[in-house]
Amino acid sequence: MALGKSSTMPGEICTLQIGQFANYIGTHFWNAQESSFCFADNSEAKIDHDVLFREGSTPKGQFTYTPRLVSVGLKGSLGGLKAEGVLYQANSENTSEPLWDGKIDICQHDSFQKNQFQEDLDQLEHQYENSAHGSGAPKIPLGKTYRLEKVVKHWSDYLRPHLHPKSILIANTYLSDDVDTVFSSFAAGTELFKKEVGEDLCERVRYIVEECDSLQGFHMLGDSIHGFSGLYAETLKYIGEEYSNKHVLSFPCASILPNYDTSQRDLHLLNTFLTYYHALEVGSVTLCPLNMWSTWNHLDIPLSFDNVDIQTPLLFHESAIMALAMDTATLSYRVKNPRMSLFDLPHFSNSRWTAIEFSAYQTGDISFGKVIFPSFKEANITSRISLFRQGSAAIPDFLSDYHNLSRNSLLQTLSQPWKLKTPFPGIIPKNSDIYPLGSFVSSVGLQESLAVLTEFIGSGSDRIFRRHLRSSMELDEWNEILSDMRNLFCF
Repeated sequence: MALGKSSTMPGEICTLQIGQFANYIGTHFWNAQESSFCFADNSEAKIDHDVLFREGSTPKGQFTYTPRLVSVGLKGSLGGLKAEGVLYQANSENTSEPLWDGKIDICQHDSFQKNQFQEDLDQLEHQYENSAHGSGAPKIPLGKTYRLEKVVKHWSDYLRPHLHPKSILIANTYLSDDVDTVFSSFAAGTELFKKEVGEDLCERVRYIVEECDSLQGFHMLGDSIHGFSGLYAETLKYIGEEYSNKHVLSFPCASILPNYDTSQRDLHLLNTFLTYYHALEVGSVTLCPLNMWSTWNHLDIPLSFDNVDIQTPLLFHESAIMALAMDTATLSYRVKNPRMSLFDLPHFSNSRWTAIEFSAYQTGDISFGKVIFPSFKEANITSRISLFRQGSAAIPDFLSDYHNLSRNSLLQTLSQPWKLKTPFPGIIPKNSDIYPLGSFVSSVGLQESLAVLTEFIGSGSDRIFRRHLRSSMELDEWNEILSDMRNLFCF
């Protein structure tokens, strides 16, 4: 069986997903990776999946291939998925008879109803396990369509691959709905890291790192507008200190906020501002924000998309767009040849930040979409990371001309399209094959956008400090943060 294994050392990457939206994005991303697995021995796979996945075996000796992942969430965020997963479970003993004569309190919880996609996955896996001559992995027919928009309540509701028992870490101090109340501040996240999850999270990261032959760095997705922002920043700080010679591609992410209370805008933007500050403070981090906000003033109004049928606010759809961007942004060091590394990213982009915006349009006979990290319309973003679909003979010439006219330092394409497979939502026109192209340039747009955010926070710094920071931060520290960010953006 071949899963895109390279004859050269791939340089492993450990992925961390911190927060609800980060896990929604990550689920689409891992589904996409599994969909591109090649099981034929004579396959000419272009993607080296060993960069992101790890080999292992169950207690029964069954081969496993799971994401090199640590996912962090709050109590109640997993739906019907067990934190330890099911892949490594041994046959459980019969526990129907009590082991002692004392009083037993029985606590019952409502069972989670599996959706049709999950039921089909279970059935296919059962058929595969019972097949004496099974080959490859169970596959859902490509023609089958699932309407999951109304049934997805948790990221686990559309997860395809199995996860390692050490992948999921649940913080029990807060419930998943607490992000709008008691777990809404940056300080709450830093406290949660220090008092509950930090030690366990770091141990899980060490477990992954120690089994790597040649770790090149980390992917880090983290929610930036609620309490997860502080937890994300503390985790970044730990990675920067413990693995200072490794590079981090940081994806702070945020979803569209429905029924937005503008009185909470200061808090949400403050959390985002502090997330960016602490990310840029770590010397080995490249910052790539992922969100669909139209402006800093309107966190409830999304960017408009051409030829993309996306519903907002809907995490299942929004995260799918973000996963497309993440897949393309990381493609350049996941392909077999030519192989670059995660450490090369800031050198090719000539920047420690880059931005992505998604749109799709048609030009003559060439139909293509461009994916750039979402930022804000008024920021005049110039970075380009493109996805090409519906190939034609004119595409190579177009790519060559486009590349020569742009400021890109790297051009990389794949000859085979990426097909959007189940359970990816039907937001892309049917019969559209996606051709990924990774391309990094210096992003003046994102720098300007962060400057606007810094100016907004600075203009209300006294009000923001009194309302949201007085109990968790000294005024001198707050003024130093503002000064550092202003100096960074030269105003």
